[in-house]
Amino acid sequence: MPVDQKEQERLDIMHTMILAARPRKGRLHHAPFNPRPDPVTGDHPRVLDIGSGTAIWLLDMAEKYADTEFYGVDMTNMAPEGLYHNIDVRSPVDYESPWAMGEGSFDYIHLQMGLGSVGNFPLLYEKIYRHLKPGGWFEHVEIDFAPQCMDKTLPPEGLLMKWWHTYVAPPYGVVGRPIVYDPNTEHLLHQKGFSNIKHEEYMLPLNGWSGETSRHVSGTWWEHAMSFGEGRGHGLEALSLAVLTRVQGWSPEHARRLCEDALREATDPAIHAYNTLHIWWAQKPPNP
Repeated sequence: MPVDQKEQERLDIMHTMILAARPRKGRLHHAPFNPRPDPVTGDHPRVLDIGSGTAIWLLDMAEKYADTEFYGVDMTNMAPEGLYHNIDVRSPVDYESPWAMGEGSFDYIHLQMGLGSVGNFPLLYEKIYRHLKPGGWFEHVEIDFAPQCMDKTLPPEGLLMKWWHTYVAPPYGVVGRPIVYDPNTEHLLHQKGFSNIKHEEYMLPLNGWSGETSRHVSGTWWEHAMSFGEGRGHGLEALSLAVLTRVQGWSPEHARRLCEDALREATDPAIHAYNTLHIWWAQKPPNP
């Protein structure tokens, strides 16, 4: 499968945006794990990144934790050549199909932005649980793309709200790949056996309207990730085109016009809209 350069750029920009939104102590991960080899066996810790994309998260982690073994799986290998010696990226791997990676062998499993590609989160959580060592941790990072606003500057009947609630979010459910954030995540994790379930959420302004430094920076990156143009992420278009053309039956030109109109509203600094970044981390009990 050919590598899409725009998709590579979009994923890398999204990664940078998420780093900007997270507090410095949790830039790369919130879940704890011991990055040192086992003092008795000498075994190195093992970390799995599900849907590793361009491997940018793996590269950052592998540089920081040189004594840890990192594995990435995805349908398409967009990782660069010359990865660090402690990274192994495997593709094509459909992570919703049966795994052959060693149950009970990972210290930490990471999933970032699975909405829109995962059809069955409960089943995926179950597989993640089985593949963690007792005491291992799972971290799940998602963006709730539903536009939100606290000061009524976002028109409730405007193009941005219609883009999401009327035209884009519903067809993802039709094709069995929901993109709407599930507020029942804690219940699902608990149901699959996880304990020590933690949750943090962070505001992602849709442009640089916020006067608070970290939010202003993450908002600027959001605009960069979602906008069109050279070196931009084209993210809003990436979220929209497939479902609008294949499910809704729109022409590509019609779909792009909707994206342009919605983006014009989203990037208006007078409109104080935002998305929410959700970070969940949970532990497989040491003695499950």
